[in-house]
Amino acid sequence: MISNNFGLIFLIGIGAYYALVAGFILFSPRYRQGVSRWLLVFLIASGAWALNFTVQPLWLQERLVGYAILWLALTFFYLSYTFLHQDESDRRWWLILLVVSLLLLGLDVLLPAPTRPWLFWQTVSPWWWGVLFVVWGVVMGGTAVLIQRAYNQTERRPLHRNRLRYWLLIAVLLGIGDLFFFLHIPVLAHILRALAATLAVYATVTYRLVDLRATMRRSIGRFLAVILTGFLYVIIFLWLNRQTMLRSAYHPALLGGSLVTVLVIFFHPMQQGLQRLVERLTAEIDYDPNRTLREYSLTISTIVDLSQLEATVVSLISEAMEITYGTLFLVDVGEDVIGRDVYQLISVQGFGTEKLELGSFEANSPVAAFLAQEHRPLPQYDIDLLPQFEETTEMEKEWLFGLGVEVYVPIYSKGKWIGLLGLGPKMSGSRYYERDLLLLSTLADQTAVALENARLVADLVRLNHDVKQAYEDLALANQQLQESYQLKSEFIGMITHELRTPFANIGFSLRLLQQYGLDNLTPAQQEEWVKLQQGINVAREMVENLVKFAAFVNKQGVLRYAEFDFRTLVVEVIRPLQTLAENKGITLHVNGAAEHLYVHADRERLSDAVHHLVHNAIKFTDTDGTIRIRAWQQHDRLRFEIQDTGIGIPAEKLPTLWDGFAQMADPVKRSAEGVGLGLTLVKYIVSAHNGDVYANSEEKVGSVFGFAIPLKQ
Repeated sequence: MISNNFGLIFLIGIGAYYALVAGFILFSPRYRQGVSRWLLVFLIASGAWALNFTVQPLWLQERLVGYAILWLALTFFYLSYTFLHQDESDRRWWLILLVVSLLLLGLDVLLPAPTRPWLFWQTVSPWWWGVLFVVWGVVMGGTAVLIQRAYNQTERRPLHRNRLRYWLLIAVLLGIGDLFFFLHIPVLAHILRALAATLAVYATVTYRLVDLRATMRRSIGRFLAVILTGFLYVIIFLWLNRQTMLRSAYHPALLGGSLVTVLVIFFHPMQQGLQRLVERLTAEIDYDPNRTLREYSLTISTIVDLSQLEATVVSLISEAMEITYGTLFLVDVGEDVIGRDVYQLISVQGFGTEKLELGSFEANSPVAAFLAQEHRPLPQYDIDLLPQFEETTEMEKEWLFGLGVEVYVPIYSKGKWIGLLGLGPKMSGSRYYERDLLLLSTLADQTAVALENARLVADLVRLNHDVKQAYEDLALANQQLQESYQLKSEFIGMITHELRTPFANIGFSLRLLQQYGLDNLTPAQQEEWVKLQQGINVAREMVENLVKFAAFVNKQGVLRYAEFDFRTLVVEVIRPLQTLAENKGITLHVNGAAEHLYVHADRERLSDAVHHLVHNAIKFTDTDGTIRIRAWQQHDRLRFEIQDTGIGIPAEKLPTLWDGFAQMADPVKRSAEGVGLGLTLVKYIVSAHNGDVYANSEEKVGSVFGFAIPLKQ
């Protein structure tokens, strides 16, 4: 086909160019990717074909051209599959193409060679070429379907579509080049294929491709400026030539040079005007970044409500950059259900009431690491294509793709990632340029201050709400507690009131029996009568204690103040208890009984308090024990204390010792008589006198009980 020296040199140069480009791919850091491997196969096959053209005879070259076109088309089909991130290609294509190749080989053997040249081909039947052309058309048509499917899937994703436009251009160049091979014009065919291979390498190893639409708009603007400038030059020059006076005064060359100078001066402004006109006609929106930043800062600086802040931020950015939609997220660090550290994206709209968790990043996610550390926007295009995001899980990729966000703009406060702006595509369909990303980073810095202020206010509002709720709960609990105490005291009061009458009747009967019939009883019966009398006395005392307890709970225990000698009161209280102590072999020591200690208080109530403390000490002190009682003045307070050698009290029981019915709650001490209200009544009486009670004890050693009240109320 190519016999002259120029053609040979050209094809050898094309083959060397393929080898050079293949070497570049081989040593590229992205070689390990599937698309790079298929591109390397495509380049090696194209280079081998170009070099093969220079050494094969004519009859073999024609057949190799046909098979090479077919197999290179299928290689490009597989390369497109990988480049477009489609599903795994069907390997049956190779088997089908092998069968077709064998069919073509059989047709070549069976069909006679043409008797005259047919469309420049001389040794192969036209039917063979017809079958080959149909199969090639099917393969290239399948590639076109792949590109169209991928283009539809990337609607409103301009960066992805720009990448697909490159691949579409590559497919068109390859298709036209193959047609030139069919028409026996190999030089143009190889030039187009080499150009297509160059674009394929560029589109594969470069992820941020030059925007074809923007390049076309700039080219159209410059082209229109050149056309308009030339047109104006011709019109003005012709008009000047018609002016007799100017033609006689100035040389035409001088007029032309002056006109060119003027047009050159106005060429740049004219080009800019035409460029803006083209951008306006193609829906490319222009804005003033400084003005946008100034208006944005003034507007959000006074907003402290998170929901209003989200609406304002998204609205201002959308109006300035013509964005379809956007969302402001809060970023919280937490744990997932299995305890892994995650970054949770939370909708602002639910803050303070019900947070809406939209998703989360694992702490080791490449996307989360970028957003938390890089301090710059992250386009979805980079997540899909950059090698550093290849380790992102498929679930996370699907979640991010489903959000429909085109660019993620992280928000930082004091170096910490606190928020995220998720912005959708532009209404014009154009991409986010570097100036857009720079402006968004600046707006995110402005948003950080407002977001921190809004979060502080929201936290204060939430804290105030929690405190208010806590107060309401506390008030409700206090009310329920008061009602419980009221019911308990009413119940105790009712029961004890009803018990007083039968106990009084029993006591009257026992006195009658003692007066008139005790002499007729046997000694055993008289002993039982004594036990009955003692039991009735204890029961009556318990009822009286319950009555006093109920009175204090209902705040009906009114104090009757008077001045009296407290030491005299102690002696009077101890006197009837002396017999009880002697019966158990307990020694009572009263210190300072002969001295006077005057106090202003309720004598009857303090008498009850002293009685319960002394009686309690006697009750829990073993035989042959000792009880020491003393009262003294300390500054302006009266102090009373009882020390016994009783059984002692466990340390864990001391905090609840003064509570009501404490004895009944302790099964160890149920052997002692009483319902456990003695110490509780002491506490109520002392508290009513603005005093304090205290107790210290050690098991098997003894206890100390006491109280202190002001000398004067």
